[in-house]
Amino acid sequence: MKILHTEQNVPSLPKPNQCRVVYSDKLPPVELITATFVYAFDGDRLLMTHLKSRGWDLPGGHIEPGETPARTARREVYEETGARLNRISIFAHIHMHIGGPEPDGYAYPYPDSYMVFYWAHIDTLENFNETDEARERDLFFPEQARQTHYIANNRELYRAAFECAVDLTPKSEAPWKHKAFALILRPDNSGYKLLALHFDDTPAMPLRFPGGNLDPGETPEEAMYRELYEESGLGRLKILRKLGIRHYYKYYIQSNVERHDYLLLAPRNTPDQWSHIVTGEDADADYTFNYQWIEADEIDCLSDELNTFVTPEHIPELFNNKSH
Repeated sequence: MKILHTEQNVPSLPKPNQCRVVYSDKLPPVELITATFVYAFDGDRLLMTHLKSRGWDLPGGHIEPGETPARTARREVYEETGARLNRISIFAHIHMHIGGPEPDGYAYPYPDSYMVFYWAHIDTLENFNETDEARERDLFFPEQARQTHYIANNRELYRAAFECAVDLTPKSEAPWKHKAFALILRPDNSGYKLLALHFDDTPAMPLRFPGGNLDPGETPEEAMYRELYEESGLGRLKILRKLGIRHYYKYYIQSNVERHDYLLLAPRNTPDQWSHIVTGEDADADYTFNYQWIEADEIDCLSDELNTFVTPEHIPELFNNKSH
């Protein structure tokens, strides 16, 4: 069990109260569970329901008399999305504790109650028609999911469910894409900042780094420098070190990826912000990339695919708040 975070006096509950978000594969006392919610995946795509009252949300709801939490989860997912689930497993819960006297007419277990969260694999998607509660359903790739209000506000739970449910092990039958990326530090008076970009036409997407595919005959380092120039206009900055190589399967392109990440150093006079129209012959040519520098406490805005080595272990300079 791991406590993710604790919040005091949540507005929707009687006060005083305390809510704890807990990672655990153990089911809380069944009689105290009030609702279930499901992170259901098809490959790496998350199934969401478009509720008329709240917009894009997780399928889920209250437990009916005589139901087990898992049965509630399967029923709610089917009612709100038309999906039949295959494997389903609990991975987290919210523990709600009311610290004061029991309010008159309080409809939930007192003083403690729970909401539980499952991850699941989708078996089949049947036809879905609009209901009184839900307009539609859809499947969201990771970058799309993070643009929804719900996932943006619950990113830690999404990431935990994704890691449980989605197998990114390279697949023997899939082709390989070889890529190289540049992670760039710039010194300032408080330490170092990290360069990140977003697309001009989709500013809500997670931030990324300059980089892309190796051309035939290129080494990873040569490809990294070429992509850096094409995507940012920056020249051959000093390489501090190679951060590492990651191998994974990417569902969106149905390919295995071998990614080489390099750490580079930019001079202090590099602009704070700039926009660049991508050159070259890749698919993103003529797109506008907007660049900014971020600090260690802003790395949660980065793409989950590309943040593997953005850690104190690999880039201590970023996490050391010293002047260099």
